[in-house]
Amino acid sequence: MSKNYKNSHQLRDGAILLFNRVGAQKPVWHARIKKPGSYPTASQRYLSRSMKTVNYAEAAMAAEDILDDLQKAVAFALEN
Repeated sequence: MSKNYKNSHQLRDGAILLFNRVGAQKPVWHARIKKPGSYPTASQRYLSRSMKTVNYAEAAMAAEDILDDLQKAVAFALEN
């Protein structure tokens, strides 16, 4: 685990990593979300976003919504 993460939790079989940043003034949750599909580099493979909340349950729901939107976009692109 990276030294920049604390209080990290994995969701959806590792597709979402929720964490607080080390050294942050406020314990706002951040998410690293694995994009559906395959990408050549890690910077393209993951989407990093602040969940803009200190509440874990709200952060988890927001991150799952983002992952669901990404999966729907990929499914839609494959259909067309």
